[in-house]
Amino acid sequence: MHQTLLTVGALAIALLLALSSQESIVHMEERKARSEVETMAGQAALNVLAHIAAQPFDDATIAGPVSDASGLTAPSAFPTGLDYDVADDVDDFHRMATHTYTAFDGIGLSVDAEVRYVDDALQPSATPTYQKEVTVTVSHELLDTDVEVSRIVSWP
Repeated sequence: MHQTLLTVGALAIALLLALSSQESIVHMEERKARSEVETMAGQAALNVLAHIAAQPFDDATIAGPVSDASGLTAPSAFPTGLDYDVADDVDDFHRMATHTYTAFDGIGLSVDAEVRYVDDALQPSATPTYQKEVTVTVSHELLDTDVEVSRIVSWP
């Protein structure tokens, strides 16, 4: 009888140890997956930011030089809700429709952008300047926090 109880107790302990070990492995794999998605999100943010920065600075600068910053698009006239594919200058990406960026292994990341004018001290400006700050935010359900990357785009 005592041997049976000892055997059952040993089996219970072995089962608990095996369960704990499996739980640990699952958590480790989950952390690795989150880390991989975070890396992909960072790369997606940089790629989108590079795409935006490669666009013309402003609709007014597409035709040629602008002699005064007041001739640039007013912040209140920044388009909102445009699709990523139809935006043709930097401020067209302001509050664009959420873009789905597909990472190399098929994971879909949600990308949003915010554009605002900044002054020489990189503080927000209510009037047009020759610098725009572009902030790209990437989110995914596996990320604990969104990945956010900013860049200053200047003209000329």
